Amino acid sequence: MQKTLDRQVAAWNKGDIPAFMAGYRQTNELRSHLATQSQLAGKLRSKGTRADTPTETLWGTLRLNEVTITPHSDEYAEVFGQFHLTRNSDAGDATGLFTLLLHKTNKEWLVLHDHTSTAHK
Repeated sequence: MQKTLDRQVAAWNKGDIPAFMAGYRQTNELRSHLATQSQLAGKLRSKGTRADTPTETLWGTLRLNEVTITPHSDEYAEVFGQFHLTRNSDAGDATGLFTLLLHKTNKEWLVLHDHTSTAHK
């Protein structure tokens, strides 16, 4: 479970959105504010991409804090924590809370449900 989170943070901080989204289960059951790669791609096109914007502006550097993982069965676990995006002063830092429902597939744990709330500083 922790490996999935670590991969997603590393991918975000490199600007590798396909790798970030690989941590989400690609299914109609996925519930997330990101929802699908195509929706995310559309959002990113409207805001630019990490390749053509300064890292700190939109993307920032992601850090997860106070992460608690609670297994509910051999197949499902809940993850609760805080996230912090360190960005430049124009964009401002972003912080908030998240709750994830992870589902274990044949190979790895993937996010099946993502609820994230953001409070801008």
